[in-house]
This record gives sequence, structure tokens and C-alpha cells, in this order.
Amino acid sequence: MNQFRNFVFIVLLFSLIQCGASKLEEGDDLYNQKNYNQAITSYLEYKKANPDDKSVNPKIALSYMNKGNQLYKNTRNVETFSGNYEKAQNFLESGITAPQHKEEYSDLLYDLALAYKKAQSENTLQQEQYFDYTLDYLSLALDYNPNNKKADSLLSKIYQDNFQEMYNKGVQFYERAQKERNNADLYLSAENYLAKAVAFSFGDEQAQKYLSKARQNTLGILKSHYPLSFCVPAYKKDNSTFFVDITAQNFSTEAITFELSKLKLTSFEGEVFEIDSKKSAELEKTIADKTVIEPRKRIEGQLVFSIKADARLETISYIIDDKNTVKKYFP
Repeated sequence: MNQFRNFVFIVLLFSLIQCGASKLEEGDDLYNQKNYNQAITSYLEYKKANPDDKSVNPKIALSYMNKGNQLYKNTRNVETFSGNYEKAQNFLESGITAPQHKEEYSDLLYDLALAYKKAQSENTLQQEQYFDYTLDYLSLALDYNPNNKKADSLLSKIYQDNFQEMYNKGVQFYERAQKERNNADLYLSAENYLAKAVAFSFGDEQAQKYLSKARQNTLGILKSHYPLSFCVPAYKKDNSTFFVDITAQNFSTEAITFELSKLKLTSFEGEVFEIDSKKSAELEKTIADKTVIEPRKRIEGQLVFSIKADARLETISYIIDDKNTVKKYFP
């Protein structure tokens, strides 16, 4: 009897494996036929039967991207493309390793960037968002495939065409901020445009000079469009020790826990430095490891980072969640 049960179990298991494999092959066939919606269904069924097989994830991501591209071409609604891009991202936790998948994903990111470049915006804010999305997706396309000539050519053209405009706007906002002392957000606008100008023409000394001056001010400004934000009103470097004054504010309607483990200091060389808990605890006014900040309230305190004596510090950032990071740049 037991032998019969074991036999039945093996037969069922083999059937499930065969069924899963057939769903993968079915998905591949549908994908090759450009039936991306049905391909997604087959791939997801395979994934459900084989949850540990991550090799199917890039295929699902590519299917969503191609589906989004198809919908966009039919509707000219960029949101249909970007919505499927967001779904694709959910299946790229382990990245893409196959060269052919990288190249195809890079081409699709180029198409998404082009869609945002051509999209008609409803207002100035949306126009700037679409411009930023265009740059972001072109850069990402080149991350996946540095030999993507279309993405490289378009990005270079955008840089060349827009440097002067970004620089002029940045300088205008900076000069306004110098005059209108009660409107600190003008420095944030100046930093935004000047950062683009520097990215568009990295060797331009004047753009870099103004960007540094803007960041001397934005480092100490809270950005209220995040649920939780922080700023650095003051800092001091002493060899391998870095002291910072931190102000964090909860701009949401619910209590938020400020966690020191989410605060990172990064150098231009890409080195990441964390808080020196022992030295921080010795300060007169420090911040606890986990501090609950009530709605609309803020906390203030000092912290110490242990760094390399020759480190060139670039940013200090706080990771809110997987999609949101508050980042402040040093001059």
C-alpha cells in the first residue's frame, strides 16, 4: 500500500513539474508571438508552481515592458507604459544577467524615455517631471547596456541643448534666494537646475561654483514634500571624525520612527560610513537609536561618524523605504 502511495506521489510530482515546464515554454512561445499579456499569465503560473526559480523573473519584466510599449503605441498615453514599467520593477530584485535580456530591457527603457520626451504636459511642474523621467530612463538604459547608441546619442543631445537653460535658471533662483531671505525654497530650486547643468557639462567651473554655493544653503533646509525629512544645519570634520547637527521632521499625519541605521554618509569614491554609536553617546545632546516623531513635530541632536581622514564627503542620506531616500549634498 505504501509503495502504491509513493508511486502516486511521484507521478503527481512529475506531472506538476511537466506542467510547470510547459507553462514556461508556453510563455516563451507567446512572447515570441508578441502576445505579451498571455505570456505574462503563463509565466506567472510557472512562477507560482516554481517559486524558487528566479530565472523567469526577467522574462516577466520584459513582458510587462513590451506590453506597456504596445499600449503606449496604441493610445499615446505615457502612463500606460510607465504603469507596466512599475510592474516590471517588482520582478527585478535580483537584476538581469543574460546579455540579450539586458540589451532588450535597455532598448525598452529608451522607448520609455522617448515616450516621456514626446508627452504633452499639463503644466510647468509636470513638464519638469517628464524632463527628469526622460533623463532618468536614458541613464538607466545605458546602465543596462553601455553600448546603446540611441540612448547615448539622445542623452548627449539633451545635455547639449539644455545646459545653458539649466544654468541660467539655476543662477536666477540663487540670486533671488540671496535677495528674498524668507524664501529658502528658492535655494532648492537653484540646486535642482544647477545640478542638471553640472551633469550636462561637468567641466563647467562656473556651474560647479554656483552649485556648491547653493548646497551650502540647501544642506540646512528641510524638504517638506517627503513624509519624513532631515537637514544638516552644521557640521565639522576633525581628521577621521565627522560631527553633524541633525534636524528631522515628520510632515505626515502619523507618527514615524526615526532610525539611525537608515542614516548613511557617502564619499565621492562610493565609500559608506555609518554612525559611531559610542562617540555619539558621549555628546551632550545626541539622538537615540530609534526615536518616535509625532505628526508635524521635529527632533534635533548631534551625531558622530567615523570616516577616513582623506575622505571627500559627497552626501548624507536617510532611507525612508525602498523607493524614497532623502539625500543632502555637501558643498
